[in-house]
Amino acid sequence: MPVIRSRKWVCVLSSLPMLSGIPAALTENAYVALLLISLANWGFASWSTLGLTFPSDLFPQDVVASVTGLSGLGAGLVSTVFTLFIGIIVDKFSYFPAFAAAGTVPLLATIIVLWLIRAPGSGTEPTAAS
Repeated sequence: MPVIRSRKWVCVLSSLPMLSGIPAALTENAYVALLLISLANWGFASWSTLGLTFPSDLFPQDVVASVTGLSGLGAGLVSTVFTLFIGIIVDKFSYFPAFAAAGTVPLLATIIVLWLIRAPGSGTEPTAAS
């Protein structure tokens, strides 16, 4: 299905600006850091918009709300744990590991999207790969 293929390409292109957060942690210039962080945030916003549309493409209409709700619950729980974890990392080391993770984890998520979400066969609905 061309829609899913297009969404996957936008995920790939959106994951690239997120890497700009990594040099933001290393720069001495506050304006450059702000520019790089803004670029990374733009990538996050673009990627997450596409990520939120995948359930409607991949699941039957009667379960899309449940799938979206469960994914939101999971994201909230993981965010809570990572907030504590990132605080510990920043206290012990610096902001660099946090920014490096924020720049590279979306690349891993994009690879997982490309691997798990398959183009549908002829005459079938799009589904997530098992």
